[in-house]
Amino acid sequence: MKFLWLQYQASSSYAFVETTNLDVLKQACIQVFEDDEFVFLANNDNAEDTKRCFGTKAQQLPNAPWGLNDYQHIHNVAILSALNPTPAHRGFLNHLCQSSQAVRDALFHSNVYQAVMRSSLRNLDAKEPVCALVPDHNVAKALAGYFPGSSIEKMRMELKETDPKKVGRPTIVEKIPNSKSASDSKKRKRWMDKQIKQVRLGKPVDQAKLREVELACQTSNTTLIKLKQAIAAQNSASGSTAAG
Repeated sequence: MKFLWLQYQASSSYAFVETTNLDVLKQACIQVFEDDEFVFLANNDNAEDTKRCFGTKAQQLPNAPWGLNDYQHIHNVAILSALNPTPAHRGFLNHLCQSSQAVRDALFHSNVYQAVMRSSLRNLDAKEPVCALVPDHNVAKALAGYFPGSSIEKMRMELKETDPKKVGRPTIVEKIPNSKSASDSKKRKRWMDKQIKQVRLGKPVDQAKLREVELACQTSNTTLIKLKQAIAAQNSASGSTAAG
């Protein structure tokens, strides 16, 4: 028996290309299994898209595949599920036994083992080698322990590693004191009042400062609206003079 696992390798290209780990896993299935039949384990929320991607050569396993004998003629298995505890569940496990990762691995490895065992491994008369595609080395290593003589092979498919979600309340962002906020607002108003007078005298406005003020003010700020109206009138007058 052969276990193929996909190497995790963070890539900066993921910041620009909308490629998910599931997309990479699906491409790996197509590359490895080609036109051969295979069964796969996937989350229900993306199962339909995955079925359309694979066509009729692939069959989805139930998320609780224990005891099923309908796939004994199939020699290939793919694990596409993300079977992780929720952040709250992980936090509870850490509080209870201080080893949520170990519990997660045990649950995940158990589900994967059951999925793999739906294949022709259940058929004592089958002689065709079985190939299982799994998402990481730990899973492949754990499964290989159940099947003496099996081999593990690494695939480089550019999966990206995701940071685990933090458990607990989000960090509270320190608020700006009301006194400082009010002071800044007064400074912006004084600057805008001054600029309105300057613009009406035909002088240019400081564009860099104007952009900074626009970001800090609400669009309904009356002084900002007056300043923009003054600038628009100045631009209109300049255009009329140039045309004349």
